Amino acid sequence: MRLYLLKLKNKPLYCAAKLTRAILSDIEHSLHPAKHKKKHTHYDLQKHLAVAKDHFTYANPAYSRAIQQIENLAAYLEKIHFDMRSRSAQNDEYIRYSFFLLREALGLIYKDLISLRKQPASPEIKLIAAHARKNLQLAKRQAALDDANFIGNLKFGSICNSLDKCFDCLEKYFDELADIRS
Repeated sequence: MRLYLLKLKNKPLYCAAKLTRAILSDIEHSLHPAKHKKKHTHYDLQKHLAVAKDHFTYANPAYSRAIQQIENLAAYLEKIHFDMRSRSAQNDEYIRYSFFLLREALGLIYKDLISLRKQPASPEIKLIAAHARKNLQLAKRQAALDDANFIGNLKFGSICNSLDKCFDCLEKYFDELADIRS
């Protein structure tokens, strides 16, 4: 019901909420691949991106920047999924924990969007991103100590760098959404 009210009150924020939910389902699918029957959540995201770009308004450039950040986030997630297929990183605790933190932060953004408040109520996004960056730095240090699997460590480093960029995009997305509301 709240999503429908958001659609009536603010169509750009409604599109942002749909995009955020599509990214959340993509992350949920990567965390629990056996749980979900739907395989192509990426196409759902592309459909919502096309609709969101249709609601571009020149009066508020923060909206286009927010859509660009969520599109960048989706691209980094796609790269991570590709890198994870070529390396057995699905069971890596650092990567899974980073995905859990990403899901938590996006969930907070989604709840903020559908709550219909004027100002965002979740400053914890920055704290979650900082915690995730520390987790990823620790993961890179631990991988650097393992000299036996050089190519695997390069792939793992690429996954960690992409996850770090995901959190950068997430913070910028949160800031742009705050600009849209004001």
